[in-house]
Amino acid sequence: LEATCVQQKRDAKLTLARTMETDDHKLRMLRHGVAARYVVERAAQHPGCRWLDMRSEAERAAMPVPEGCAAVHVPAPSGSGQRELRALAPILLPDRTAPVVCFCTTGSGAALARTTLLSLGYRDVVNAGGRQDLDDLFVAHN
Repeated sequence: LEATCVQQKRDAKLTLARTMETDDHKLRMLRHGVAARYVVERAAQHPGCRWLDMRSEAERAAMPVPEGCAAVHVPAPSGSGQRELRALAPILLPDRTAPVVCFCTTGSGAALARTTLLSLGYRDVVNAGGRQDLDDLFVAHN
């Protein structure tokens, strides 16, 4: 009986954590224009897809990208990194027709990166949200 209660408590905590993650993702979808998970998955399956990391060096050191994610990085020492992205995009992302999946810490920097890349003529740019969203994506597909 005691083991059953302990297991039920664990299950309840896990369900609550998943609900909170889902609610957080939905909130960031509304607030920062984070794409739905299936949109990110579709872009990521394209053979020429590039992952764009818009986090600071400190954020990258604190939480590296998941194994299997070969992301290019735009160092963003000055706020949003838009200036740096405009300068580095032609070098880091030479194919403007290939999908680009942007991410940052929360999704707000990725939203700015998406807007910047679209203004530069990139056609298929997706805001994947925050770094924690990548864990969900890569764990589900590895």
